[in-house]
Amino acid sequence: EELNNLLSNTTYVWQVRSFCSSGNTNSSWWSPVDTFLTTNDPVDCNNTPNGTAFIDSCGNCVGGTTGSSPCIPFSPTVSITLSNIECDNYSDIIFFTSQDPNEPDISSTVFSSDSGSFDFNGLNSNDTIGSSTIVAGGGFISVNTFLLVDFIINSNRISVKAVDSLTGTIYGSFTLENTNPGVLVIAASLPDNNNVTSGNSNEIYLDDLFVNPSPGLITFTSTINSELGDVDIQNATQSIHCIDCNGDLGGTAFIDSCGNCVGGNTGDAPCIPFSPTVSVSLSNTDCDSLTDLTITVSQDPNEPDMSTSLFASDSGSFAINLMNIGDTVGNGVGDGVGDGVGVGVGAGVGDAVGDGVGAGVAMQALSS
Repeated sequence: EELNNLLSNTTYVWQVRSFCSSGNTNSSWWSPVDTFLTTNDPVDCNNTPNGTAFIDSCGNCVGGTTGSSPCIPFSPTVSITLSNIECDNYSDIIFFTSQDPNEPDISSTVFSSDSGSFDFNGLNSNDTIGSSTIVAGGGFISVNTFLLVDFIINSNRISVKAVDSLTGTIYGSFTLENTNPGVLVIAASLPDNNNVTSGNSNEIYLDDLFVNPSPGLITFTSTINSELGDVDIQNATQSIHCIDCNGDLGGTAFIDSCGNCVGGNTGDAPCIPFSPTVSVSLSNTDCDSLTDLTITVSQDPNEPDMSTSLFASDSGSFAINLMNIGDTVGNGVGDGVGDGVGVGVGAGVGDAVGDGVGAGVAMQALSS
């Protein structure tokens, strides 16, 4: 029997007797007279006299005889990962969140980026676009789900549902959106009749849906709200690189003005402007006399290769009337490095004929 509204620090005299039948016609004798003294003990939030339970920072009665521990600060762990970092290429994207036991529950989660995009082209309801692993209740719940397109909101926004791969149970939904530039992922957590967690984690895999931006730094931001109004904001960055013309991710090789892949890991320097050096000399300068003719052509390294050379004069002539087939008329020296350059010399007549008198000569050299 519970006695209510007793005064504290008061002595009460008491007796009891029992009634053995209805109507109070058959009862026992009164018990011997006894006394008890009420006290003034404080009662904790769990209604235990002199108890040690208390209200924690989350507003819950914990400690003492409650069997509950006080909540800890809201500090979710977050990571965002790309499966590759090649510019303008498709990538898997992985979102991961977890909480320690006794943290305030998450009410909503928002992930965003300042560049990149989702490719929703060709998607239809119930298409599989990824998977997730959900752990809740300190491990009491552990499920693997498929991520299916729930419905297409518009060309830049879709709704996604997480469906248990074994039972078909839907464990939650979220939206994916292109914000141009960047993307937005918004997920809300269902209420569970308390405001703290026993420990949880959620890993979301979106398969080949994210399109990396141009080379540079991409920033991902997570904004997570608790059921108690806490806000946790975290940033993560990822460097995006392109594959250069030598096939190196993040390499610095490039196509030069000659159309060749140079720099970076190629070991080749870029070509320079086409600027051959030419000199012409005669062995004597006596008029109307035979003379040796020396023509020297040279190039600096990395100039574009010569394909043909044409030399002409505005006076003088070759003494072709003194030549016979098979005669040696001179010599040529070629010096090519790296690309097999060779020099050939041939003689021809401009408009000087016969007696060695005319208006000039012409000469052409071919190189390979």
